[in-house]
Amino acid sequence: CVFESLHLFEDNYELCPSVEEWKRVEKICAFLLPFCEIANMINGTTHPTSNLYFLQIWKVQCVLVDCLRDEDEVMKRMAERMIIKFEKYWDEYSVVLALGAVLDPRMKFSTLAYCYSKLDASTCERKLQQVKSKLYMLFDKYSSEISSSGVQRTIQDQSSSEPLQKKLKSSSHGLFDVRFYIFLN
Repeated sequence: CVFESLHLFEDNYELCPSVEEWKRVEKICAFLLPFCEIANMINGTTHPTSNLYFLQIWKVQCVLVDCLRDEDEVMKRMAERMIIKFEKYWDEYSVVLALGAVLDPRMKFSTLAYCYSKLDASTCERKLQQVKSKLYMLFDKYSSEISSSGVQRTIQDQSSSEPLQKKLKSSSHGLFDVRFYIFLN
């Protein structure tokens, strides 16, 4: 290791990190990489779109959850403190970020389902329903604004037990609805 012989060239150099300390440094660097990536994305000059933020925040949460299971007590304690802060702001993923991901043709709801289930399968369906509810609320708002042009959304009650596909098929002006449903899935 270069650092072991550094004291020969640098009078102020006194301590060389141990092998265990170097391994911890490697873990910390790997642990902090997603934080660096998202900070660079948000503060960078490339002007990223909102669809990218969801996956970055999800990646950060995955790293934190994985680190909670680390054998290294220092890493585990660091992750415990960080996850408390993370949950304060991101416990319920920002619906806006999820909507950005859903509306990206490469991601859609299947990506959200995968991400949510990887973190906590027991809350996956609830989170997906929350995002769908907000998305349909937005859709209703915009479709009501354009209804004067002849395009009308006929699906108003999302809480109904009637399946969405059946509602879409029975809709007389449902072409827009069908395209929207197909796009999301």
